[in-house]
Amino acid sequence: MAISTPFLKFLDITNFIAPGFPYAKYLAAYEVEEQKGFFPYEYITSIEKLDETSLPPRDAFYSSLRNSELPVQNYDYVCKVYKESGMTSLRDLLI
Repeated sequence: MAISTPFLKFLDITNFIAPGFPYAKYLAAYEVEEQKGFFPYEYITSIEKLDETSLPPRDAFYSSLRNSELPVQNYDYVCKVYKESGMTSLRDLLI
């Protein structure tokens, strides 16, 4: 349910919202401007992949959990943020 250190307590929000409730709606309810990001979780099969210096192709963002691909507009958004933020690796995108 949580990861805790003397300096930080990280709570898993899924334990505090109703099953199936979208995270984006949770953020909107509290007028949070941050949006959920997109990350190729299943593409990362080793720690070394985080050091890759370019974004993987859109199909690497496929989610078997949702059985869906990342929509083109969302992939374009990830590419834009990656470039405009001066990211140089997948590790930067993760952070």
